[in-house]
Amino acid sequence: LAGVNEVLTIAVEGGDSVITNAYLVGVDPDNTTVQRQFIVKSAPSQGILLLNDKLLGVGSTFTQDDIDNSRVK
Repeated sequence: LAGVNEVLTIAVEGGDSVITNAYLVGVDPDNTTVQRQFIVKSAPSQGILLLNDKLLGVGSTFTQDDIDNSRVK
């Protein structure tokens, strides 16, 4: 399986968008989507990251399951 990482563009200043698996997919056949974790290594240069409407900062984590269930924006 090949992963995808696409650029997410938000057209309206102050707007938001859910990060779906159309934009970010971690592929690891040995682990479930809950076990596949992403770690925020640096703050976004523009905007913020939210998980369940709570701010994600450097060192925060979210999972592929979070992405698959529209919890990250």
